[in-house]
Amino acid sequence: MGYLSGERFSPFGASKLAPSRIFYSTDYYTQGWSNAVAYFAKVGNFGGAAMYSAKETTNATNPGLGAKWAATVGYFDDKFSASLGYENNKSSVGPVLPATNESLFLNSFYDFGVVKLFGQYGHGKLDRAAVGATTPDVKSSGYQLGVSVPVGNQFKFLASYANGILKLDSVVPSVDGLKARDVRVFTVGGTYDLSKRTNVYAVYSSDKNDYRAPAGGNLVVFDTKANTVALGVRHSF
Repeated sequence: MGYLSGERFSPFGASKLAPSRIFYSTDYYTQGWSNAVAYFAKVGNFGGAAMYSAKETTNATNPGLGAKWAATVGYFDDKFSASLGYENNKSSVGPVLPATNESLFLNSFYDFGVVKLFGQYGHGKLDRAAVGATTPDVKSSGYQLGVSVPVGNQFKFLASYANGILKLDSVVPSVDGLKARDVRVFTVGGTYDLSKRTNVYAVYSSDKNDYRAPAGGNLVVFDTKANTVALGVRHSF
């Protein structure tokens, strides 16, 4: 549900290079659900949706293990849109590691004509209470800010930046509050319309990931950087 609503509130839409992907790679909400049912309703510019995915495991100690549900409400218009949503995802990793991931997300855009502004915020918590007191929970927070600027009738300049952070929540002082992951993504590009349904695009994306993990009393540091350039033609059917 968060994945579907998030597409609308990024200048790069559902592109794999969109900085809003930090929400899907840092446990805010999952991208796709299997065997799910959903209900969508709209009255004027106001709308809402609910989705449920049944559990896919048999666990006598936790019969709800694996079930997922989400709900979102919002106002939708070409000039201004905003939505607020919640997602609850019960992990199906087995009887010894049950966990619940809860996420809250807020999305919005406003079109001033000369520039269109986008914004997203997500907050989540992975609760591993059933595993044991010394196993840390994980708290997520992040945002995405973007712009789309039309230049003439056919070209649009696009830019977006996102930052996602995971922090450990533990009763162990040396672990509590540790920033386990810090993801920063900046993407810039442009699209040129060849026709009503076809455009060409060029995109550059810079991705930085900082990892920190406790291991045997030590702190493991693992950082990555990636730069990507994409050129292509998009046709909508």
